[in-house]
Amino acid sequence: VSTQVATAIERKRTEEILSANQQEFASLFTSCPEALVYTDENSNILNINPHFTELFGYTLEEVKGRNINDGMIHPSNKIEEGRKLSKKVLKENYYCETIRKKKDGTLFPVAISSSKLILIKGQKKGIIGTYTDITERKQNEKIQEVLYNISKAANSPISLGQLYKTIHQELGNIIDTTNFFIALVDYQKDEVYFPYFVDEKDKDFPIINFSETNSLTVYVIKTDQPLLVDYKKLKKMIAQRELQ
Repeated sequence: VSTQVATAIERKRTEEILSANQQEFASLFTSCPEALVYTDENSNILNINPHFTELFGYTLEEVKGRNINDGMIHPSNKIEEGRKLSKKVLKENYYCETIRKKKDGTLFPVAISSSKLILIKGQKKGIIGTYTDITERKQNEKIQEVLYNISKAANSPISLGQLYKTIHQELGNIIDTTNFFIALVDYQKDEVYFPYFVDEKDKDFPIINFSETNSLTVYVIKTDQPLLVDYKKLKKMIAQRELQ
């Protein structure tokens, strides 16, 4: 009898510990500031947290029971990669940076870390995957790379014409440079001239008077500040006589 009682007590204690662990896990899972997905060992989705919905656009009802590698969040060329990663995590934790897809089809860079989830007595309870949007970091890295390449070109033995072309090409990696020009000021002659330009319509960029011209180019030079202008703002600046 005593053995049976002890067994019953131990079973009850185990159930309580498991219940407490599950409650703690659920709380941490939901409140985690990163996008989380919880799958079984066959990569079938059991749960996602609110940040997963925020990042990818899918609700739990849309994804529960689906295989994480069915192309839902993978570009077509990354599906096989996802399957390999799902196999890898069964042997070891991993971290990687790759591309994933939102519900609306938007592709974006993401950092993924994944590990086996063990709740009690070494029993495997599934896989936890963490997704972090690294778009901003990747953009900053690209900007730094462009600035470095321009600086390197400026300090190399090339002509000004070659430098202007390099600047154009490098900036094309981070912004639209279909229509692009470089403007320089000759303060002694009170002139703005354009030693380099590429434009879909205009084939000539004549020299303009610096002090008497109220163009966007002169405005940026005089204010010494970058400017992003849409059509609405441009009309407002003209109405306020900031531009002609």
